[in-house]
Amino acid sequence: MPGEPTILFRSYDQSPIGQIGDAAYVYNSTGVPVPRVLGSYALIFLIEGQGIYADVNHKATAVSPGDMLMLFPDIAHRYGPSRRGKWSEFYILFHGPVFDLWRSTGILTPQRPVFRLGQVEPWLQRMTNVVDVPITGASERQIVMVSRLQSVIADIITSQTISLESGSQVWLTEACHWLESELAEEISCHWVADMVGLSYDRFRKKFAAEMKMTPYQYRSMQRLKAAQKMMQETEMSLKEIAASVGFYDEFALSNRFKQVMGMSPRAFRAREQG
Repeated sequence: MPGEPTILFRSYDQSPIGQIGDAAYVYNSTGVPVPRVLGSYALIFLIEGQGIYADVNHKATAVSPGDMLMLFPDIAHRYGPSRRGKWSEFYILFHGPVFDLWRSTGILTPQRPVFRLGQVEPWLQRMTNVVDVPITGASERQIVMVSRLQSVIADIITSQTISLESGSQVWLTEACHWLESELAEEISCHWVADMVGLSYDRFRKKFAAEMKMTPYQYRSMQRLKAAQKMMQETEMSLKEIAASVGFYDEFALSNRFKQVMGMSPRAFRAREQG
């Protein structure tokens, strides 16, 4: 059933260092639309779809496949797909002294709940391998799984740190990610500037210098590209496509499409269909 977890692993066994409780896939999930406090740590890995994550410390942040959310036991949060979108995830619930220690030393911190890992399959394989342990002893199995999860989290944090330290254009990657997300929704360019840690004027100038267009123009272009892809790959009506990519109606989409592409959406579709 859509939205119901497909349990890969579930256990109530304990170990001295910690416990892995659940590991599961959730397909076509509605996420957690209303703020909640989970009561344990959780790793949420987005496999399919786009949406947002928000908590008491962070405004809504756009997330997409390959992004991982780190949830904390006492931090109220919400996440899930956009109104018209799908969301499929893999999650692991865990708790215990070793993870509390990592949090107390700052290795895990609620100030950094979103990790952009990029590739889905390699990281998903590593995460599912955490619970693929043939050992029968309950405590021993938990120790192995907790150790594997520590290794995965350590590699995630290390890879992200290296990326941040080695790339001076991280702000641009982040900005493009948000400008390309949630196309049906209104996302303020001032908000994006705030999320990448720049004043709006500084952000607009730097973005235009790098991309040869303003942030607003870039987002508008992403909407047209998404519309173009839908025209090529689906039978959706222009009205449906316009709503899916954030245009007021099909006439607004048609006018903008013709300005940029030099032909109407109907002419483009007829050409593509042969």
